[in-house]
Amino acid sequence: MSKKFSFKNIIVVIQLYLLAPFWIPFAKERWKPLLIIAVLIQIPILFSHYIGILKIPVDSYKSIIRFFREWYLLDYGFWCILGAIVGFHQGEYKQLLNRFKPVLLFALVVSFIACIIEWEILRYYSGREWLPLQTLLSNKIFALVLLLFYFSIEKLRLPFSPHLVKLAPKSYGIYLIHVFVLVYTARIIYHVAPKLLGFQLVLLSLLAVVGISIPVLMMWIVNRTPRARFLYKYLFG
Repeated sequence: MSKKFSFKNIIVVIQLYLLAPFWIPFAKERWKPLLIIAVLIQIPILFSHYIGILKIPVDSYKSIIRFFREWYLLDYGFWCILGAIVGFHQGEYKQLLNRFKPVLLFALVVSFIACIIEWEILRYYSGREWLPLQTLLSNKIFALVLLLFYFSIEKLRLPFSPHLVKLAPKSYGIYLIHVFVLVYTARIIYHVAPKLLGFQLVLLSLLAVVGISIPVLMMWIVNRTPRARFLYKYLFG
């Protein structure tokens, strides 16, 4: 994940906050039309990403394709809208999803397998070594089903729940910083211990620990430093 990607995501969050007074009332009262519009917007976005991946020539519509592919608000705004709708109608969604829990579990397994297959097929035909998963249809479906399945589970108890709850208020700060931490940690590993790059499970575990612990440590230091404490909300939200 690049620093450019991180900055764009931050800009998307700012845009969503600024636009919230206009779409939040619809999420409360008229959520069905809002959700339909949000889903329909995803169709040209998906086409634009696949056109870019497969390098399909579209010279006449290049500017339109680029608009849908590069304006992150249209793509990632869908998840914010969906979260708001579910948040305002929790009871209704809980009952509905609880009835379809076995179906969601089956869909979760199928969509996970579809993610792997689609990624490999597109990588083969595009000739690229790496593709961003978040742009693929199968990955969007998997993420959606995973969220719905998680939301359908009653009285879920995860290991280390008290510690995870303490991390929740710091999640936005972690989100803002983790990209930079991961980039520079990966660079250090590349120069200091390049053989570690061959052990993917160890590498990913290390990056996960570092990507969370260093931002949390930075937040703790700033919050415990009297002269810097006033900067906390500007740096970490």
